[in-house]
Amino acid sequence: MTLWNEVARRTSRPPVGLRERGRKTLLFVGLAFDFCVRYSAEDARRAGFDAVVIEEACRGIDVDGSVAAAHHSLKTFGIPTVGIEAFF
Repeated sequence: MTLWNEVARRTSRPPVGLRERGRKTLLFVGLAFDFCVRYSAEDARRAGFDAVVIEEACRGIDVDGSVAAAHHSLKTFGIPTVGIEAFF
């Protein structure tokens, strides 16, 4: 389930409270890099947020090349994948 799917289940104004709190950049981590993480980051970009995926904190499932497809899609959306060192 992606961030926006979960938000839509609870409210009709995604993303809940993020803009009101001044958030501009959203960081994404988690299991299923090539599905949940990818689609949540893409949803964030579509909603006008900057999105960053911390790849070291993700794990892909890799079904039929889905990790490579996720990398390609994130690049197409202009979503960087970074390592933990980007924050130090």
